[in-house]
Amino acid sequence: MATRPDSVKTDLHALGNKAESQRVRSLMENLSEAEIWRRFKNSNEEAIVYIYQKYSQELFRFAVQYTDRDTAKDVIQELFLGLLRRRAFLGEVSAVRPYLYKSLYRIIRDREKKLKNPQLVSLVCDDKFPKRYISREEGIIDQERIQTRLKQVRSALQGLSVKQKEAVLLYYYEGLTQSEIADVMDMKNKNSARKLLYRAIDKIRELIG
Repeated sequence: MATRPDSVKTDLHALGNKAESQRVRSLMENLSEAEIWRRFKNSNEEAIVYIYQKYSQELFRFAVQYTDRDTAKDVIQELFLGLLRRRAFLGEVSAVRPYLYKSLYRIIRDREKKLKNPQLVSLVCDDKFPKRYISREEGIIDQERIQTRLKQVRSALQGLSVKQKEAVLLYYYEGLTQSEIADVMDMKNKNSARKLLYRAIDKIRELIG
């Protein structure tokens, strides 16, 4: 079902509360991301609902690392409304999730430039569990005492540079690949992201002792 360009909803929360959300998931979840994105670009309402429902909450949690909750909500609103308004002109996308992270990252950084008030990544979500462990081989998390070590790691994160924090956040907490991180953070290539992560890990190891 197509949505006319002049009928785009301004209340994005309504998309996340649709009674037919399960029906939408069943329609979309077996499609490739490239096909879902193509339908999104063609104003297919199910694709619009699916992308918003699937990614809006984790994108909000990412945005909260940079700002307060109310501003984070505004940023998510800006992200999705912007995509909806420009959807006919967007390029092809084979991986929706990293594309959304890159778009959101740019919005956050653009806002900071306008305000002339760059923010450090806070990693304030102490109850947020990393999608990847920093492995024993990297010398940081001992699986037998993981909760204690995680607290130590969170504390050590505050001693990293902004870019190092962002790389750790995207890799260990958001689950992006090194190639995706390089794209989100506008690095030259995967090797640049890998080097940044290695420097961050070395610094965390040094701070933990």
